[in-house]
Amino acid sequence: MSLIDYINPQDLERYGFSKTQLNQLFDNDGNVKDTALEPILGKHYVPYHTNGFTILSSAQHPDRIFVIKDEKFIAQLDDTDTVLYADSVNIPAINDELIRYRAKDKQLTYRAGNLLYEDFGVNGIDIISQIIPEKDSAFDYFATEGFGFTNTNIIDAPVTDKQCKPLAGNFACCLSSNTTYTPYRFTIKSGWQPLPDNQQITRICNSDNFETERQVLIDTLFNTAFS
Repeated sequence: MSLIDYINPQDLERYGFSKTQLNQLFDNDGNVKDTALEPILGKHYVPYHTNGFTILSSAQHPDRIFVIKDEKFIAQLDDTDTVLYADSVNIPAINDELIRYRAKDKQLTYRAGNLLYEDFGVNGIDIISQIIPEKDSAFDYFATEGFGFTNTNIIDAPVTDKQCKPLAGNFACCLSSNTTYTPYRFTIKSGWQPLPDNQQITRICNSDNFETERQVLIDTLFNTAFS
């Protein structure tokens, strides 16, 4: 079976798909046309039923299984990550992930509404970001699934032992002396890392018009991404 077997048009309406877009994907009986979603959602999964749960496994993806309860996806496990989904999920979509944990590297992310919390080292939240969707909801779904991540913009930078202010994207400005800020960049693989040689961001971090230049940078990042 395919993961598509768990999907109907009403599921995709929740992601903002229009009637026209749904008609392009589904026939009148609610079946997917021409396996349009297959590249993203995969096929040839074998279901195993046990104690009220369904486990989906595929020879094409031997390192991954899905866990289903009452026809709803509740978890995904692979050789690196454990993912728990929000309630009532018919599609194992990134936008519906509640928690993602990578034990080997001690990386934890979780979502609450339109906020994303990331913890490198499982020792406290390192960055809080706002999830910024694409203007086209359907494209946002496919882009997120295709590229494996969502667009986010930092709103808080609780860097350990530092006084920091959020900049844009995954960048922050942290005090390195009484009056001077140094730019920092966050990644879930490395945590916060200083960027002392980035002259452009250093200038913005120490600008007298910081808030204005910060907003210009945010607008440039996301207007370019979504144009």
